Amino acid sequence: MRCAGAVLLALFAAPVLAQNGDRAGEEQPGLPPDLEVPAAPALSPEDELGTLRVHAGHRVELFAAEPLVVDPVQIAFDELGRLWVVEMRGYMPDAEGNGEKEPIGVIAILEDTDGDGRADERTEFASDLVLPRGVLPFEGGAVCILPPEIVFLRDDDGDGAFDVREVIDTGVRAALDNPEHDVNAPTLGLDNWIHVANWKKSYRRVVGDDGEPGWTTRREAAGGQWGLSVDEVGRLYRNTNPNPLHVDVLPPHHARRNGHQRRFRGTFERVGAQYDTYPARINPGVNRGYQPSTLRDDFTLARFTGACSPLVHTGDGLGPDGRGDAFVCEPAGNLVKRYAMTEAYGACAPRADQVVAGGLDFLTSTDERFRPVTLATGPDGALYVGDMYRGIVQHRIFMTTFLRKQVDGRGLATPLGQGRVWRVVRDGAEGRAPDVDLFELEPADVVPYLASDNTWLRRTAQRLLIEWFDGEASVVEALRALARDGTRPLGAMHALWTLEGIGFLDDDTVAVALVLEDPRVRTAAAAAAEGLVTQEGSRAFELLAGTARIDRSERVRAHAMLSVGTDPRPAKLDVFAERMTRSAGSAYERSAVVAGLQFQEASFLARLASRPEWSTERKGRAALLTELAACVGREGIASNVEDVVDLALRAPERWWSDALLAGLESTRRKGPKGEHLPIPLPERPTALAALAAIDREEAAEVADRVAGCCTWPGKGDGTAFEAPRELSPAELASYARGEAVFAKVCAQCHQPHGGGAAGFAPTLRGTKYVLGDEDRLARILLLGLEGPLEIEGEVWDLQMPKFEGTDAELSDVLTYVRRSWGNAADPIETGRIESVRAAVADRTKALHPSEL
Repeated sequence: MRCAGAVLLALFAAPVLAQNGDRAGEEQPGLPPDLEVPAAPALSPEDELGTLRVHAGHRVELFAAEPLVVDPVQIAFDELGRLWVVEMRGYMPDAEGNGEKEPIGVIAILEDTDGDGRADERTEFASDLVLPRGVLPFEGGAVCILPPEIVFLRDDDGDGAFDVREVIDTGVRAALDNPEHDVNAPTLGLDNWIHVANWKKSYRRVVGDDGEPGWTTRREAAGGQWGLSVDEVGRLYRNTNPNPLHVDVLPPHHARRNGHQRRFRGTFERVGAQYDTYPARINPGVNRGYQPSTLRDDFTLARFTGACSPLVHTGDGLGPDGRGDAFVCEPAGNLVKRYAMTEAYGACAPRADQVVAGGLDFLTSTDERFRPVTLATGPDGALYVGDMYRGIVQHRIFMTTFLRKQVDGRGLATPLGQGRVWRVVRDGAEGRAPDVDLFELEPADVVPYLASDNTWLRRTAQRLLIEWFDGEASVVEALRALARDGTRPLGAMHALWTLEGIGFLDDDTVAVALVLEDPRVRTAAAAAAEGLVTQEGSRAFELLAGTARIDRSERVRAHAMLSVGTDPRPAKLDVFAERMTRSAGSAYERSAVVAGLQFQEASFLARLASRPEWSTERKGRAALLTELAACVGREGIASNVEDVVDLALRAPERWWSDALLAGLESTRRKGPKGEHLPIPLPERPTALAALAAIDREEAAEVADRVAGCCTWPGKGDGTAFEAPRELSPAELASYARGEAVFAKVCAQCHQPHGGGAAGFAPTLRGTKYVLGDEDRLARILLLGLEGPLEIEGEVWDLQMPKFEGTDAELSDVLTYVRRSWGNAADPIETGRIESVRAAVADRTKALHPSEL
């Protein structure tokens, strides 16, 4: 594509020094010398509006622009309809990132006081901030992510600026050196927990025994990169830069209940979202535009490279067909993509189908500085788009020479201090916020608004009722009545969660809700009742057990089994066995079962084996056996492992033996060189001799397989292995210190069990990078790693930040990693770290896999 009348790129493509994002040995072919790339002057808001292209039947309006808003990276509406904006003003002040940590960030509140559809008043809630990255209006203030802390800032005097600061959590360190990768987007879920993207924990406001408010924390599956959204039924949507849309169809905290479960199906699930993009302009100014798959032949961006801020739109401002659709920003391609979301009635996961019209994505621009990075649904049902409006959005630690030449050549580094918020509506849409002031109502009179057609109003009513509740019987009565009302399913769903939030959810209400027609209500009842399962005198376990067995909705059954699984009593094994006997075909239901069986997997396998129905292989059964056996292998309890081996030897059907042994074999530990070690048993399996004596080929094959993967005292066939040497007292002390460092710094991504997390971080168990060359491992930690890397058969293409710590801390944590979870490599001494650090002292860019 040749753009006439534009600035000729070849005239200003002056050479620049190598950039941090350059990969060793990778060529970066330049753009064709005759390619004319349009200039990128900074436009006024009015002129930029003229560059925006939106699908037919819609229009774009300006809601706010500089100086009212500058460098917005997250937007969120509060209960008064005001727009809160996180302004990351310090981000990339120039192409080198000089001065990035200056305290100039702001969290501001924008308001349209005259009702003309444009913001006209600005209040600075918090200022002098270093790279702020998240805000959630909440309880008279806001939960804010201000590296290195997550805090609650409260405005007590009503002047719009915070007065009180509470620290909720710490450890948000990476955000200061690598703003593209760390916790962000605090989001209140339907379940009354505050979830965040790119983080391993969620938070909840609670009142302690002393009557004082505080915060409680729970672990959950970490996922996503930038942005988080909740749909109308409470599912969480996330993404990574190349992957535009994933969904947690099941609550992410359940993914952490069984520490030996490696792939909990239900979090970070794909929804079929296509990766291709359709911009309105050529996009040579993307970081790796020299790679063949990045740009099309016409130099438009071919697929996502900077996907962020997924939003499930829950308003009617885009028309009835827009409600429930998902939108994803792509600032590198100057566009917002739309996906039409569809799902089968009662199914767990929806499906996303891209919406393209006239060859373009939903919202595009011919202005290179249009940088949509954050989205929100407004009280009026419209789609609001936060536009950072700047030339540079790529951070310095990833910027390539290819992009740097264009930054300098087209003057993209300046000007700074700009930003816009756009409002997108459908032609003819009413576009007005609900005409109701919840603050003027008694709490009981707020309850009916939980059933409003306006999602913002429903969610706001739920939050305020929980914040305001002071034991009013009228509120409880109204909520229970709504929760049992099958004619208003969305209201019933919110009423159930509001009751859970104020601590007044009861068995009778759950019992009614579990048999209502709409699966959304039954799902909410099954999930909200989780806290009742272990309460003395509650019937919740029995109620949910019945639902788990026979409900006609896959999603309802999965949620019910997750709640049942929180009960420590063995009775849950019968519930699980009956459901899995009826059908084990759902991967989500199998995951729900395994999540509730930590250290009980062997007992559950024996229970299944005792059922005559399990002699027949059916869909999902072998997969369940394999996963349960793998959990037993990872737990490493000798008696349980021995029971599973014995079950595999005595199994009447070959598919049982194969499934169980496949699970155990997948957990075989590796030696110092990455070799598979045999599974140690306390003694020779008693069933082995009997099976080996059977004159049948299949029996001999099973016996040989057990003998080949297991060892025991006196086996004497050469499979015995040399145990790793014992650590010295000094090394043991280093190991203990390293365990603390790992928990604080590394477990967020690689998880406390070292097994990694799907779509987020690879395993550290037995890989050549952990057990192999010591200098290579030290370089990875000292410099960080970027790019596609295959580990254990899976390709990872995410950024691992460098380790920010002392040489002694790095030595300690590597000692821990190399001697945990079956790893048996020697520690790495501090002197070795010092030597490697000196060798790479002049390097600032991350390693590429080609350098390993």
